[in-house]
Amino acid sequence: MKDDKIRIYEESQQIVRKSNDLIRKTRYNLTATEMKIVIYLISKLVATDKEIRKVNINIKDFCALINVQTNGREYEAIKQSVRTLRDKSYWLTMPNGDELLFSWIDFSYIQKRNGNIEITLSKSLEPFLLQLRGNYTAYPFREILSLSGKHSIRLYEYLRSFLYKGYARVSIQELKKILNIENKYKDWRDLKKTVIDPSIHEIRMKTFLDVSYEVIKNGRKIEELEFSINEAMGYQTSWLDE
Repeated sequence: MKDDKIRIYEESQQIVRKSNDLIRKTRYNLTATEMKIVIYLISKLVATDKEIRKVNINIKDFCALINVQTNGREYEAIKQSVRTLRDKSYWLTMPNGDELLFSWIDFSYIQKRNGNIEITLSKSLEPFLLQLRGNYTAYPFREILSLSGKHSIRLYEYLRSFLYKGYARVSIQELKKILNIENKYKDWRDLKKTVIDPSIHEIRMKTFLDVSYEVIKNGRKIEELEFSINEAMGYQTSWLDE
């Protein structure tokens, strides 16, 4: 393995830590790349820190990490994703029921001479990312690197937060809120074919979660899904192991 590949492999093993409230109660609409940027930034945080610090991203390395071919346009693409993360805001329900309006990013600075971007996550997220004592989920950044669908990434984190229980029961309405598709897929068959089954398949094939689900009906109407969640056996390989 070359030195740069060793470095990228090591970065993929960094641990992502999020409070379960941040995972389960935040509603947002991000692309797969935007989610990977946020998750990468979180993986770079030191769990014992008292405040969020800036993170330096090298665009070339980051593209290699998320398996995106560099073709000269990646700089502008990452730049636009960072801008989107800074400009969009979302409501987060606090444990006491209050609501917090936040953006993922507080600050970004581009170093054009070396292709680096300095990014600082929102300070308002510190209670959900740092000095966590309980009610949080941790997983290697590597877990979501092979996932290409934004719904797959979002569903992976949600289900991962229930791994300790071995199951999660969620209404169709709530699941659509989590995936930010409340106004889409009115018919269960469309939701199943387009979102649920492809996401579950990708999670099972590319991560360490072994997930299945059963539908819960009220009469003839499907109202809830109950997911069975376990750790998969064996070792999931990716381009990082080549």
